Amino acid sequence: MLIAQKEYLLLAKLYNQFGVLNANRAAFSEAISSFFKSLKYCEKIKLNKETVKAAFNAEQMKIKNQIEAKAFLGIANMYNAIENYNKALSYYDKAIIAFKDCPNQIGSIAMCHASKGIVFGKQNRNKEAIKAFQLAEKDLKVQNNKTLLIYINSWMGATYIGLNKYDLSLHYLNKAMEDMYMIESLDLKASTIQNIGLAYVKKGKESGNEKEMDLGFQKINEALALDKKLNSHEGLIKDYMAISEYFYFKKDYKKSLEAYILYSQYKDSIFNFKNKQTLQNLEDKRTIDLKQKEIQLNKVKLEAKENNLLYYIGGILLLSVIAGLLFYQNWVRRKSNEKLYLLNTELKEANKTKLYFFSILNHDLRGPLASLIHFLHLRQNDSETMDEQTKKRLEKTTIENAEHLLESMEDLLLWSKGQMENFKPHPKKINLKILFDEIINHFSVYSNISIGYLNKENVSLFTDEDYLKTIIRNLTANAINALENIENPTIIWNVWAEKKYIYLKISDNGKGADITLFNTLFDDKAIVGIKSGLGLHLIRDLAKIIDCSIGVNSEMTKGTSVTLVFKNLNKKNDSKPKLPFVSRKIKCLEAQEV
Repeated sequence: MLIAQKEYLLLAKLYNQFGVLNANRAAFSEAISSFFKSLKYCEKIKLNKETVKAAFNAEQMKIKNQIEAKAFLGIANMYNAIENYNKALSYYDKAIIAFKDCPNQIGSIAMCHASKGIVFGKQNRNKEAIKAFQLAEKDLKVQNNKTLLIYINSWMGATYIGLNKYDLSLHYLNKAMEDMYMIESLDLKASTIQNIGLAYVKKGKESGNEKEMDLGFQKINEALALDKKLNSHEGLIKDYMAISEYFYFKKDYKKSLEAYILYSQYKDSIFNFKNKQTLQNLEDKRTIDLKQKEIQLNKVKLEAKENNLLYYIGGILLLSVIAGLLFYQNWVRRKSNEKLYLLNTELKEANKTKLYFFSILNHDLRGPLASLIHFLHLRQNDSETMDEQTKKRLEKTTIENAEHLLESMEDLLLWSKGQMENFKPHPKKINLKILFDEIINHFSVYSNISIGYLNKENVSLFTDEDYLKTIIRNLTANAINALENIENPTIIWNVWAEKKYIYLKISDNGKGADITLFNTLFDDKAIVGIKSGLGLHLIRDLAKIIDCSIGVNSEMTKGTSVTLVFKNLNKKNDSKPKLPFVSRKIKCLEAQEV
């Protein structure tokens, strides 16, 4: 990066020198082009504050600023040469600003102001020219630059002649002559003496003072000698014109005419020279205008490319939005299809459940109902032939079948209701002692079976009472059925809390059973057996709704135990429940194994 900066600086300096060389050989268009290229490379030099802190880079920055200022000055001088005065004034202002960033450039700034004064003079804007010269004079006095002040005083004196302020003109012209010995410029000396002569001639002519006119005539002759020596056609034109006016005022018309003829001859020669120069200037000006038009055209093309780029970006963004919308639409459609698929799956499951439900109804209601009707027919048709003991046995069987039918009806209604979406539990705090008192009272008809309840810690539970009561009642009924033909049949409900869970465990001393008979408690797709009925399905579904886990332990000849596990809502639950069974891994109804 630093190497590139050095190369830019070298190129800027090189093109600036090319501009000076082209200006010296009056190749104005080439000079202006070279100065502009110098500025172009100056613009490419980017030195930030951190790099400027280094002494080397700081020096490079000074050189860069000086090259830039000289390029502006060169361009201004070229526009001045081709008589494009407005652009010349503009670039003199830019040069002044640029020189202010360069150290020790007061003299350069002053000469830029002086050059503006010369341009204003060519435009006959003499008052503005005087202001420009005064700014230059102020800077040079601060610098005490007597050499450049000689030029400023000479130019100011000449400008005051155009304002008819002859005394001020003579003041500045004489100051210039006082210090003229300090420089070796015959051109400036000749023009200064000439302007002194003109000031005296015009002042004497205006006031009628012949002595001043004679003094002026004397000074003009001094200037004439110098202009002849320098072969300065412009100086000779002014000299002979002033001499012609002098002799005309003196009424020496012959000499006035001779001087006027010489004035005309030199004017014609300078006119032809200026015509050639003007043609060259016009060509240079046309070349510059073509360059500027080319720059404008390139700028328009660049803007068009930028606009096209914006259109491309806009098009890409639009396509991105459309693609996003299509993707979103596709995502929504896919999600809708997934929901439809799930609904169809649920509908199929519902149809299976319905068939399943009817199969249960066929089994669990038809059997007890058929038995009940059969016993009623026996009692009606054969009541006279039956003895008293048979009648009592039939009555007892009829009542048991009716009660079993009623329980099955209640279970079916509650289970079918639980399959409805809007059937939700209503949890509350339950006093387990009262609930188990009702359960024990419900099964009091089984007087030969001992049903016990243990809750040493007086644990209470927060859940839906109806759901829990149905689960406990079905588990108790299943335990009673398992105690048929068992000596000292016993059922015990034990309640306790451990860590963050509450346990309800029912145990019986029955014969036990194969663990596969309890699959219905854990598997939604388990087939209903003739003996299992609807009870296990009802227990499973209701336990799932109230967030209850179930564990089973059954050993042949030793009995069966079923444990219900609830979360203790009074404590944070961040561990799994402890289920002390070994014969089977317990499945929580949250579809995960414990």
